[in-house]
Amino acid sequence: VFSFFEMAKEVAANVQKSSSEIVQSVAVTDWGKEIRDFGSALQQDTQDMADEAKETIATTQSENLERLAKLPKSKEEVQESMEVLGNTLETFGKNIIGGTSELISQVTETVQQELQAASIKHKQTQQEMRKAKQGPRGGAAGAAEAEEEARRKRFEA
Repeated sequence: VFSFFEMAKEVAANVQKSSSEIVQSVAVTDWGKEIRDFGSALQQDTQDMADEAKETIATTQSENLERLAKLPKSKEEVQESMEVLGNTLETFGKNIIGGTSELISQVTETVQQELQAASIKHKQTQQEMRKAKQGPRGGAAGAAEAEEEARRKRFEA
């Protein structure tokens, strides 16, 4: 016999259990360390981008300095010098934007991987709970054992 009330109770129990696991996970996470690690990685990536931009500028600097060192004698020479400067600034800007985009992409990918791992763990726990409820003892005793087993596994992980 199908009972909406029983189904609703089971859904509510699963939601409560999932919420408890998430809250516990958030509580046990050393957020200070996570933020420090993220800040260090961000600082290192920023330094790497700055070094790369310096290298790019250094490689084109000699060419540009030769052109810019000459005093312009005509309107065309002034315009050419401005184009060189504009191209140098454009290259620098592209390097900064490219590095920032790459960093954001890496952070996004890492967050997605963590969410996917948490989702898989959650599904596995739900499957274990269902199997335990359908186990040889069944009923409330089986559910209590399954819940206790899930708690043990959570603390062992």
